[in-house]
Amino acid sequence: MEKEILKADLRLRKIVLGVLIVVMILGSIALAWFVPWLNSQIETMDTSVALKLLNRFVIGLLFPPVFFAAYMITFGIKSLRQGVFPPEGSRVIRDTVVYRGKAAKVKGIVLILMALALVTFCIYTMIFAYMMFSSLIVPSV
Repeated sequence: MEKEILKADLRLRKIVLGVLIVVMILGSIALAWFVPWLNSQIETMDTSVALKLLNRFVIGLLFPPVFFAAYMITFGIKSLRQGVFPPEGSRVIRDTVVYRGKAAKVKGIVLILMALALVTFCIYTMIFAYMMFSSLIVPSV
């Protein structure tokens, strides 16, 4: 039996690569600018205010993975409902084997579980950051 292949969408591949390159460049520029600015602000701030700022910065870094996990969950649910992976109408950036039936459902479930693990990791990291920075803040008398 010959495997069914979903052909890559070359236009989508170019778009995804372009977006990734732009995000990496902008992120590098932002970090190169933001970290020195943050250091200068922290040096002039009250310690408790600086720790709160760092706490918000760390928590803010964890939101993009949560949004990606939400996308992964919807993709996995579509796969479960349709019984095909990748789901009908999906565009892929490389030639992809299409799985049907039980194999598709297993892939959908694994994708959902991985997304939930990512969300759990982000939530625990947010809680850890909050607890760590909160324990360092000395109350003003």
